Amino acid sequence: MKENTKASLVYLLPATASLVGWYLILFYKNPPQIDAREMFTSLMMDVNHAWVFRWWLAIPVVCVALAGAYATRFAATRHGSITLLLVGVAFAVASWLTMYYMLSILVSMPIYFGARTAWPFLTTGKRTE
Repeated sequence: MKENTKASLVYLLPATASLVGWYLILFYKNPPQIDAREMFTSLMMDVNHAWVFRWWLAIPVVCVALAGAYATRFAATRHGSITLLLVGVAFAVASWLTMYYMLSILVSMPIYFGARTAWPFLTTGKRTE
């Protein structure tokens, strides 16, 4: 299996973890008078912690986008692999600065495979397979 395929698959882990978290928050053991839409609205409008939930909502979107990008031919090019690596590193740094560390670990894991995808281009300028 190619390294960019591995990076693509590993980016699905934080997306899945975030979606499971959203499911638990919105649907699991809520009072009967509060439905999921009301819960979601209150979380997004909370003055003190809305940024956490908005960031948590963005994680699956960004991870699925990066997984899709790593699954295309774009990731096999010099420009593509380096760009995706830099976007992944920036995303991981932002996650470490703003989120809970367990989710940040999952967001950081694909960087290893992204670096292995970009490494031949960074060292020799061309892909060696």
